[in-house]
Amino acid sequence: MGGFRGSSAVAGLFVDTTGVIAVIFAVTIAALNVYDFGWRNTIGLLALTLMGGWIWAAVGAFIAAFIGKVALWMIGTVLVYVAAVVLFFQFSWFGLL
Repeated sequence: MGGFRGSSAVAGLFVDTTGVIAVIFAVTIAALNVYDFGWRNTIGLLALTLMGGWIWAAVGAFIAAFIGKVALWMIGTVLVYVAAVVLFFQFSWFGLL
């Protein structure tokens, strides 16, 4: 497992924790989207997310080939937090904001 994350246990923990946070954010954003915009819009969001994942997989293959797998992990990890901050302000948070 140390091949992607290096030999640092702290880096591995950070990447693994980011994965758990990303799943929690994904479920929360889907629920918020249903509340604010309805189920049809949410289906569209999920379809766009799926397409975005495919695009990231293709782009990630080029990044991994030219820069390295560690750079791919770092970029993907940072993008999770950027997306979370941007999406935080897009919803009413079940009418609270």
